[in-house]
Amino acid sequence: MKSAVALMLALLVAGCSDEPAGLPANASCSSNNDCADRVCHAGVCAASKLGEVGAPCQGNGECKTFNCVGGICARGKLKDGADCIYDVECESGFCTSGRKCGYPQRKDAGVPDAARPDLALPDLTRPDTARPDAPRPDSAVPDKATPDMATPDTATPDKAIPDQLQPDASLCGNGKLDPTELCDGTLLGGKTCKTQGFSGGKLQCKNCQLDSFRCYEVRDPGNIKIGAHGTMHTRWARVASDGTSFLVVWQGASPGGGGFGASSWIHGAVIDSNGKSGGQLTVIDTAPLKQYPELVFMGKDYMLAYKQDKGISGTPVTAAGKAKNPVGATLTTHPKGTGAPDLSFDGTNLLLTYLISTGQYSSARQAWARRVSTAGAPVGSAFQVTSGTFSDKWDNGPVRAAFDGQNHLAVWTNGADLFGRRVSPAGKLVETKPFALSSASGNQTWPFPSGGNNAVQVAWEDTQGGGREINSTVVNQTATAGFTHKWVAVSSKIKYAPAVAFDGKSWLVVYNPTPSTIRAIRVDSAGATVDPAAITLSSSNAFGTWQPSVAWDGSQYLVGWEDGRSKSRKEIYGTRLRFGKAP
Repeated sequence: MKSAVALMLALLVAGCSDEPAGLPANASCSSNNDCADRVCHAGVCAASKLGEVGAPCQGNGECKTFNCVGGICARGKLKDGADCIYDVECESGFCTSGRKCGYPQRKDAGVPDAARPDLALPDLTRPDTARPDAPRPDSAVPDKATPDMATPDTATPDKAIPDQLQPDASLCGNGKLDPTELCDGTLLGGKTCKTQGFSGGKLQCKNCQLDSFRCYEVRDPGNIKIGAHGTMHTRWARVASDGTSFLVVWQGASPGGGGFGASSWIHGAVIDSNGKSGGQLTVIDTAPLKQYPELVFMGKDYMLAYKQDKGISGTPVTAAGKAKNPVGATLTTHPKGTGAPDLSFDGTNLLLTYLISTGQYSSARQAWARRVSTAGAPVGSAFQVTSGTFSDKWDNGPVRAAFDGQNHLAVWTNGADLFGRRVSPAGKLVETKPFALSSASGNQTWPFPSGGNNAVQVAWEDTQGGGREINSTVVNQTATAGFTHKWVAVSSKIKYAPAVAFDGKSWLVVYNPTPSTIRAIRVDSAGATVDPAAITLSSSNAFGTWQPSVAWDGSQYLVGWEDGRSKSRKEIYGTRLRFGKAP
């Protein structure tokens, strides 16, 4: 009789649950029952097949490390004591038999626990009909055997949802705060994003739980000074992350190196999760002049590419910022010279894209590409991405590319319209000719793509409304026409130089709303803005900020830019930015 009553109670609880069911991989979750494959770990639904370190991914839930950074499965980052499933999730390299990161308590602690295989995710290949989160008499005690506990980011504590209560479902939505509720509808009990430990944003209520997803924290409001070089300029900052820390690189002009725009070296700095710099590094420091560095993470090392003389050179760079080839290797060259390089990684090789000029003093341009190995060697021959030539100026932006999970999408502008064309990982042009992303009135310039969710989000400068604003569109894996454009930032002031990064759920677009300000705002997979207002990252500089770059490390963003607050020269500054989570 007692077991029958228990079964009826379990069925009743299951039938009355408000929690969503059947969520896809990478969706935010709080229990196994939220997910289609019945596995919720580290706050996201896991895919049925998880990638190893270095595999391409669209979100944390596709990686064995539960850490997708820049479209690539990165090293695990969980500290000792954190809940885990796989060894590779943990910084120590061990997920003990108690499913906690740390080292096995035995003499041969350096050897993985042979009695426990590398814990396969439970029942990933079939629906979990047993409902793993069924109520228990000791429900006040967390079930240590259930790996669906969301793992807090130990480097960046989530202060936004302290001690969430489990509200009574029968009372939730009755328009008043009951003892088990932190909020109800629009009633937040005086709580705001700031009371939850954030700088600003909009705190909301979801199922009588506090929802801090639209809250944000500018973690370095005074900004971090990342790089400088005496009385000379440092410019063109590029940011990337390995999932644990950030690497920032930039170009500089040394005495006799050509002054304001030229460079004879590439410097860098490693910024840890707490915003601390390991000190300025000389990444590349040999003649001839080097400019326009570009950086992307490849799963183990970074790849650095930069313009050098009439070609583009590059080298793999370690997580500590050390170039494996200190003098660089030639990746491509052209007798008339090249523009700034860009890099896109598909999990095996990189696609290097760049513009060339067809005449010594001509504005006739072509977009070209070449595959590059993770060792920094050219793969195959360079090939043209555009059809014919087009008239353009270098300052309308480089040709850039991003990986959509299937192909690279290269995007560029002729100064008026925006174009795209896909390139397969094998280096083959997918479309017979380029397609138009935007041919609206006015000028569409400075495009910047970022891959995620099996698509590419492209943001650009747009003058079709009369002023210079930021517009964007989402390009899926097959679309070649009929793109829906959505304004990211619109006002009476000029906005320019967007850069974009993906965090596994949405994209962050950073840009200059004025020549002395850096702002950011998130957009979703439909291109609509997520945050109630743009977030100001720097506004104290009356002497110019320019060229922001952004990367995601699995828990927070780092945005870096050129900064003129010293008045006498450009330096590199930045700030970390984090957001809250949905319950």
